[in-house]
Amino acid sequence: MPCHHNLEAFLRDYTVTAGIGIDRDGPLFRALNGDGSLSNRRFNRRRRARDMIRRRARAAGISTDVCNHSFRATGITAYLENPEAKAEVAQYLAGHADPKTTKLYDRRDDRVSLDEIERIGI
Repeated sequence: MPCHHNLEAFLRDYTVTAGIGIDRDGPLFRALNGDGSLSNRRFNRRRRARDMIRRRARAAGISTDVCNHSFRATGITAYLENPEAKAEVAQYLAGHADPKTTKLYDRRDDRVSLDEIERIGI
């Protein structure tokens, strides 16, 4: 699958800043040592990613419950908001065998517009 041009730049910046750009054989995303430095061990996405995302969301003042799949829903929804987007491409990008699964991540119908709010008679 192609890589978005912005992702290439972000990953380049990350590897340079993290000091791992020259280590082509080590893991890209790494666990931390006790002193906060990056180790040579792979980051455990199943155990640590959700906790990290929630911690950073709280620190940013986001009270909505977020998890790893929040990013999947955001990506699918952002893609499908493009008028030229195709549902079968969204399904392929998400790696879903069934289009019904992809539809579960489509949040376009969850949005409430200002026009809808203005319909409330107060």
